[in-house]
Amino acid sequence: MLQGRVYHRYLCSSDRRAVKENAKPLRMSFPHGEGCFKIFAYLISLPIMGPLYVTLPDPYHLSKRKFYLLTFIGSILWIALLTYLLIWWSVVVSQVLAIPDAVMGLLFLAAGTSIPDIVTSILVARHGRGDMVFSVSMSSNIFYITVRMSLPWLFFAIFRQETIPVLTSGMACSITLLALVLILRFELIQDDLETILEGILSSLTILSKKSQSSKAGSKEEVRHWIMRTRSSLVEARKLIEDMEQEARLAPIQFRGDMLTKVRQYREDTAKLQAQLRGFTEINTSGFGDSLNIRNPRDGPDWPEVTVEDRYRRQVLEGSNILERTSQSIQRSEQVAVETEAVGGEIISDLSVQREQLERTRGRIYDTYDELSRSQRILRRIYFGVIQNKVVLIVIIVIEILIIAGLVYLRFFS
Repeated sequence: MLQGRVYHRYLCSSDRRAVKENAKPLRMSFPHGEGCFKIFAYLISLPIMGPLYVTLPDPYHLSKRKFYLLTFIGSILWIALLTYLLIWWSVVVSQVLAIPDAVMGLLFLAAGTSIPDIVTSILVARHGRGDMVFSVSMSSNIFYITVRMSLPWLFFAIFRQETIPVLTSGMACSITLLALVLILRFELIQDDLETILEGILSSLTILSKKSQSSKAGSKEEVRHWIMRTRSSLVEARKLIEDMEQEARLAPIQFRGDMLTKVRQYREDTAKLQAQLRGFTEINTSGFGDSLNIRNPRDGPDWPEVTVEDRYRRQVLEGSNILERTSQSIQRSEQVAVETEAVGGEIISDLSVQREQLERTRGRIYDTYDELSRSQRILRRIYFGVIQNKVVLIVIIVIEILIIAGLVYLRFFS
C-alpha cells in the first residue's frame, strides 16, 4: 500500500511538472514568417482570442496567477455570451436559408457542442485518464438533461406564459433505434449465456465421468468441478437478470418474445441447478454412482440418476416444485404483459385526447387573442368618441363666446 501511495504521488508530481513545463503564456503577436496556415489560423481566431486576451487575466503569467478565480468566472460568462451568439446566428441562418429548426439543431448545433467534448476526451485519453473521460461524458449528459435542457424551457414557460409545440415526427425513428440497440444488447447477453450453459453441461458431463473413477485424487477433482459449475451458474443467473431487465425496457411488440426466452433460460438454469444439487448430495454422502447428464432442452423429462431411492425422490420432488413455480411465473408474466398492453392502449388513447385538448386550448387562446384585440379596438373607438364630444363642446363654447362678444360690441358699446 505504501508503494502504491508513493507511486500515486510520483504520478501526480510528474503530471504537475509536465503541466508547468508545457504552460506558456498566451501571445497575441502576429506570426511573422510562420507559414500560411498559422497566419490563417491567427486571423480566424483573432476576433475571439482578442477580447478574451483583453478581458481575462492569463494565469500562466506569474503576476496574474492570483486572479485565477476571476479568470474562471469570466470564462463562464464568455461561454454564455458566445453560446447565445451561436444560437442567435444559427436561427438567422436557418431562416435565411430556409433550413428547418430541427435540422439546424440536431446537425449543426449538436455537432458544434459535441466536437469540443470529443477533442477534450481524446486529449485526456492520450494521457491515460480513461476514468476522467468516462466521468466527463456521464456528467455532461446528466447536466444537459437536468439543467441545460430543462431550466431554459422552465423559465420561458414561467415568464412568457406561452406553450411551445414539440415536434414528434422523429420520435418514432428514435424509439426504433433505441429498440434496436436494446435488442442487440439482449442478443449479445444471450450469446454469452448460451456459452456459459454449454460450459455447465460439459462440466456436469465431466462430473458424471469423474464419479465413476476410484482414484485417490478423483474426489478433489470432483470438488473442483462442483465449485466451477456453481460459479458458472451464478454468472448465468446474473446474465438472465440482465436479459430480463433489457426485455422490460424493450417496446411492447418485442417484449413478449424476449420475456419468453428469459423464462426458458431460467427454467434451464433451474434444472441444471437441481442436477448439480443432487450430484453434490450424492458426492458428499460417499456414493459414486454415475449420472446420466442431458441437456434440459432435449425434452421435458428429468435425466435419470442411478443413485439411492431417497436422493432420487428428493431430486424429482425438487424438479416438480421448480416446474410448478416456473408455470406460475409464466402465468404471472403473461398477465403482466397483457396488462401492460392494455395500459399502452389506454396511454395511446389518452395521448390522442391530450392532443385534442391541446388543439382546443390553442383555439381558445386564439379566440381570446381576437377578443382582446377587438376589445382594444372598441376601447380606442370609445376614446375617440369621447374626444370628439369634448372637441365639439369646446367648439360650441367658443362659438357662444364669439356670438356674445359680437352682440356686446354691436348693441352695448
